[in-house]
This record gives sequence, structure tokens and C-alpha cells, in this order.
Amino acid sequence: VDAEGNIFVEKNKLGQVNESTLKEMANQIQAAWAAPKNPDGVGRVYIKADTKTSYGKVHPVLMYLNRELQLQQIDLAIAKDSKEGS
Repeated sequence: VDAEGNIFVEKNKLGQVNESTLKEMANQIQAAWAAPKNPDGVGRVYIKADTKTSYGKVHPVLMYLNRELQLQQIDLAIAKDSKEGS
């Protein structure tokens, strides 16, 4: 989820968080689980949000994943700070 509230699956921008984009996100996740690149990733979702993204923009995504995909555990991904190690 970026600072403007857009949802991405991998690097594919789906648009602003709304019922339609949340449903498309779930469809893409389920398709990825059906034909996994890595079998260990089946049933797992990683959430990554821009540092300027408010929790209010991420919360609907978390709730939708819990409600529609019955996910009880979601992994949070973090990006290495580009200033680290410089």
C-alpha cells in the first residue's frame, strides 16, 4: 500500500483501496497460490506499506484478507533503507 492508498500485488498497481480493488487483490493472491513459484509461500501474504502510509489505509486491506481469505497471520515486509550502509 503506498502513501496515496493504492494497492499493489507484486508490482502490479490495482488502484485505490476499495471493494473492487480488494476483490481483485484476493483473486490475484488465490491465483498465485494455485500456481506457486515457491510452494512455501502458499497461504502466506506479505504486506508492505510506504512509510508515509497511515494505518487507516492499510487496515481495510488487513481486514479484507482476514475476512475473505481467512488469514490469521500476515507477514510484514520491510524494505532496507536506501541510506543504510552508505
